[in-house]
Amino acid sequence: MNGAFARSNSSSGGSSQDKWMLLNQLMRQGRIAILALQETHYTELQAERLNGLFEGLMRVYVSPDPVSPTAARGVAFAVNLRIMRDDSVAINVHVPGRAMTLSLKRRRGSRLTVLNVYAPNVMAESVAFWNQIRQRAGEPNWVRPDLLLGDFNIVEDASDRAPARTDNSAAVQALQALLIKLGLVDGWRSRNGVARLFSYHQISSGSQSRIDRIYVSGATLSMSHSWDIRSSGIPTDHCLVSVAIADYNEPVKGLGRWRLPGALLIDNVFLTEAQKLGFEILEKVCPEGHQGREAQWRLHAYKVGVLTAARARAKKLISKWDRRLVALRKDISAVLKNLAIPAEERSAEAAILRDEESRLEQKRFQSCRDNMMIRDKIDGETISPYWLKSNGSAAVQEPIYELQVPTVPACNLILICFGLTKKLRYGTC
Repeated sequence: MNGAFARSNSSSGGSSQDKWMLLNQLMRQGRIAILALQETHYTELQAERLNGLFEGLMRVYVSPDPVSPTAARGVAFAVNLRIMRDDSVAINVHVPGRAMTLSLKRRRGSRLTVLNVYAPNVMAESVAFWNQIRQRAGEPNWVRPDLLLGDFNIVEDASDRAPARTDNSAAVQALQALLIKLGLVDGWRSRNGVARLFSYHQISSGSQSRIDRIYVSGATLSMSHSWDIRSSGIPTDHCLVSVAIADYNEPVKGLGRWRLPGALLIDNVFLTEAQKLGFEILEKVCPEGHQGREAQWRLHAYKVGVLTAARARAKKLISKWDRRLVALRKDISAVLKNLAIPAEERSAEAAILRDEESRLEQKRFQSCRDNMMIRDKIDGETISPYWLKSNGSAAVQEPIYELQVPTVPACNLILICFGLTKKLRYGTC
């Protein structure tokens, strides 16, 4: 997080704003269940006040630095109560301000354990930190984590830095000894081979690195996919690192019905096309075999036509920001893979593209926040569906296992992301 506050580039005049407000927006928009964060600079008292502010929406668990709680270090987890129940989470602090574990209750009694770390920058301290975690891992009450994620401040391979260089051997060996003891592997590297993509860009020197990583157990790796590194939209110099993990104890859930995006309901082009389709179908001759059911045939034909037109129009209405972000990410990947370009030029060009991606993501994120503020000023004090939804506590929906067909295999997705905001998110497949 690089602290709890950030300067805003919005129309508010660049005033200071709480990053937790931005994180709450990120959790709501991205349907994020758990965020793991580093360098929070937040105290337990501040967390209690924050929990009172977001009561029923979000709960924060922090482990502040014992020496400088508001000026250095600090790790935390944020739980999205819109998605999951608070009583399904257990927290354990291993190193104050540096390492803490979240144990998440999953379906049918299984649990997922996530170890969140913020490793020291000083290599001697880094060696001691990894050795301390390894000693804790040998204690009787230690629960082996399924995932180890966070800001490691070192890389295992020189290719994870640009310009390429190796890190302190003692610190790397201490980390590797811990990984061997826990039985964890670098998931992104396992899935992407020799590909290069960086999560941290140091503006002062221009160097880049993949110091933000997710390590997973062998069983978890076999259920993982969609590994990604991208900008978060929140003011930070770190990217989001994410992975989707299947939960095979979860009942099967369908994708639901496709519905018209809200933007189409006020789009004149689509509304004109829908009206035109209606007149055309009224003039069509009903095919043979549908005599006596002309009305049903015309309704079905109209619904199919409107659905086709809506999907085609929705693709054209994709935000220019979204299209540019997709293009930038493809360009970044292409530049890093182009070995015909010298390494220094390749790194410099990728850094420029990454900066543009970060600025664009923040601009889009802030624009969405500004729109929400305008909506809140208009409807925030009016008894309406918006007001009721904003001020009510969403009930977490629990599946009814008795309705499940026994022969159908179950699969649901958990998405774990981190960077500025190290996060865990639920989805459905």
